[in-house]
Amino acid sequence: MATLATPIRTAEEMADPAAVKVVLDLRGRALYFSRAPIPFARERGAGAHDRALRHVGVYAFRRSTLLEFGAWPTSELERLEALEQLRLLEHGVAIEVALIDRAPRGIDTPADYARFLAELASPRSA
Repeated sequence: MATLATPIRTAEEMADPAAVKVVLDLRGRALYFSRAPIPFARERGAGAHDRALRHVGVYAFRRSTLLEFGAWPTSELERLEALEQLRLLEHGVAIEVALIDRAPRGIDTPADYARFLAELASPRSA
């Protein structure tokens, strides 16, 4: 399986639960995803921004992995964080992460959707 991630640009983005964070292992694979700021910087100024990336919700699956994933019940971590990719990690599936410089704004909340509709209706979008 593979997915995309982009640098976190602001402290607000790091704190936003709608912006899913991912930290990578030394091979560039997903180690963990969270809606919370990760990793937790125990020492003030330790720079969690240096390790965390913002997950971009685009996935690439091998067919066999997708079929297995669909057959597995919701996992405990998936339920706690409301993040389906944690089910794969809990089952030992490696998730490769490709880095991209920027990602379009997502529609993750009702406020995001309202903003999208307002932009769509504006004369500038025509």
